[in-house]
Amino acid sequence: MSTFIPSDTNCGVMNCNKTALSEPVPYQDVHVFYLDKGSEDGTLYFKKCPKCKAIYYYNFTLLSNGERISSLKTDNDVVLWFANVGYHKRLMRQLDSDILHKHSGFSNFANADNYFCEKTNIINRKPMDRIHLEKTWLFWRLTHYFDRENINLATPASFEFHYTLMNLREVCRTVFVRRWSSKSHSRYCTKDCSQLLVLDGHQKATRRVCSVKELTTPSRELGTVKVGCHRTPKRGEKNCHEHIFFQEPLTIPLVKKKRKTYNSRRKKKPIRATRFLTCRTLKSKNQQRFLHRTSGIIAAVYNCGYICALQELYGAESISQVYMFLVQIVNEFENTPTVLAYDDACHLVSFIKNAKNFERRTAARKRIDNMTIVCDKMHYKNHVDPRCRRNCSPYNHEIAKRVNTEKTENNEVKLKLVVKEPAKPDVTGNKSGSNQENPRNKSKSEKTWCLCLFETKR
Repeated sequence: MSTFIPSDTNCGVMNCNKTALSEPVPYQDVHVFYLDKGSEDGTLYFKKCPKCKAIYYYNFTLLSNGERISSLKTDNDVVLWFANVGYHKRLMRQLDSDILHKHSGFSNFANADNYFCEKTNIINRKPMDRIHLEKTWLFWRLTHYFDRENINLATPASFEFHYTLMNLREVCRTVFVRRWSSKSHSRYCTKDCSQLLVLDGHQKATRRVCSVKELTTPSRELGTVKVGCHRTPKRGEKNCHEHIFFQEPLTIPLVKKKRKTYNSRRKKKPIRATRFLTCRTLKSKNQQRFLHRTSGIIAAVYNCGYICALQELYGAESISQVYMFLVQIVNEFENTPTVLAYDDACHLVSFIKNAKNFERRTAARKRIDNMTIVCDKMHYKNHVDPRCRRNCSPYNHEIAKRVNTEKTENNEVKLKLVVKEPAKPDVTGNKSGSNQENPRNKSKSEKTWCLCLFETKR
């Protein structure tokens, strides 16, 4: 039986003057999974500071005020955070490699490990659980990522895990944009590095969300933007735990009166050429979206291939959400690109030029106004409006003409392999994408690539 003792010898809490810790005390029995030898039982120890009463566990520190600070030390070989189950670091690194290069999901990895132990007669006292593995891996990657930015990450309890992840979204986005929009990666690129920014939506990466759609998010430039509740409800429920008793207001259907449309000759008023765009590329009204799921993500990619920002879309890929996403990432840019490529550039330009859409003029809005907005070359053929062809053509701008404006589309081809895995027949003749015993036990779409982008450049 293995023993897991914290390597700390002195207290690291401020104003404690590195007080020597007590002798290790056995805390609880744990179950640890290894890569090639199944799983083994062990004993977890802790040390206590006699002065500040801080308790040092194997992978985190419990302060006297109840805060749990995560810590990953190089001499610790096992990751132990939630419940009494841990994983060896070699197994976690193998999972990193399988996700990045084999497009593997957590269910596939756990099932493969259990199958390997069964066929090789390895003593496996407890099968690997996919949900616990997913929680541990997500926090494993987040701890590594925040450690590079010198940010202390609090270790949540098992029942507070999802709530903690939702609260870390804004911090992750800010740190992510600051890291990948800096000039540190420009030495790997050509002279046109970070000169053009490409925006594009990816509708495959969706998740279930609460059915309450009346919530708004504040914006300094736009006031409020209607996005709805972003929390994921329990399986079988429509609303999250905060809106479980929410009832939709009763609406009485009204009979719409048919209104006769008169042509321009009858009205004797010329139609203004600046009122409407004939390009049918507006995505907020082109089709009805499923209200119980998100509308995918929107990604910002440099022309050199670096993904510098990601954000979820709710309801549809509306122009207001795209502009709010653009404002958020422009505030964190070290060097703002001069050209912006978007597949619906004409409607984005019309939205920006309409002063009624804004409440105040900020520094981020001034930066966006100074950017040249063009259509990407792939979707430019769908724009037929004369003003769009004249003002948003990528072939009329020197930088957009010579660089690749389809970088986001190239990255989405790789993302589809991870987001939606095709069903493959197994040795028994059944499809591996289906589970005849209980379809809910197998995740159809495990979106593990979002945190993988912290480790990859392109």
